[in-house]
Amino acid sequence: MTENNERGALMSNAAVMEEAVLTALDGLESEGEKYDQRSVSLARTHIQTAFMWMNRAIFKPERLDLSKVNIPTAPANESS
Repeated sequence: MTENNERGALMSNAAVMEEAVLTALDGLESEGEKYDQRSVSLARTHIQTAFMWMNRAIFKPERLDLSKVNIPTAPANESS
């Protein structure tokens, strides 16, 4: 398995795990005041944050070298 395929498989597995946890939180949320909704909301936020960081760990994004990127500039304002 190539490195890209391995990373893709890890991402797919992570997406399934994340969806399973979010679905469980949906269930808690649907029960209204039976469960502390503030805690459910915080759990959802932290799960989403955790999986975002997991995805970044898998793909290891790097900073762009801006000297190699053509960045268009806005036209200068002309005074009358």
